[in-house]
Order: sequence, then structure tokens, then C-alpha cells
Amino acid sequence: MKKFLGIVVLGLFLSGNAYANFELKRCKNIENSEVFSYEFFRDLKKVIMGKYNGPLLSYEEIKVKSSDYLDRNFIVFAETENYDILILEDEKIVIKIRKSDGTTEKEKC
Repeated sequence: MKKFLGIVVLGLFLSGNAYANFELKRCKNIENSEVFSYEFFRDLKKVIMGKYNGPLLSYEEIKVKSSDYLDRNFIVFAETENYDILILEDEKIVIKIRKSDGTTEKEKC
């Protein structure tokens, strides 16, 4: 029975990466102190970005261009109409690159 439970638990650990999702809360823009949260849904290939000012002001579904699972951490590349977005789950950093002029904005979560 112990071996069976060990196999089940190990199987759950190994299969959990296939549909892993993550959420980064209270990501603060380094330059202007705006607050965002990001929730990544790998199976749906989208990120939901929420903007806060105390309560939730707005949210936006962002199209995921690609994602990868490296060393137990997700790296997500997404885009909106105005920005290309790089999300590093483990480092809890979001980098936005403005399409019009290439300037970057960094958010630390």
C-alpha cells in the first residue's frame, strides 16, 4: 500500500507541470508605482492582467505568444496592442516593451 501511494504521489508531481498555471500578485511598476496582477493559464494560452488602485480597476486578457517551463519556472511571452510582455515566474518580474518606441517598463512582484 505504501508503494502504491508513493507511485500515485510521484505521478501527481510529475504530471502537474503539463497544465501548470501561476499567479503573480501586487506587481508594482518601478517607475510610476502602478499595481498589476497577472494570472497565467497555460491550457487556455492566455494571461489575465488586472490593474489595481486599492480595488480592481480593470482587467485585460492577453494573448500568449509562447511559454516554456525551464528549471521549474515558467517564462511567458505575451503581447497586447501596445506592448510585448515577458513574464518570469520565479524571479517575479514582468518586463513590458512598448511597441511604438521600444522603451521598457519593469514590474517587481
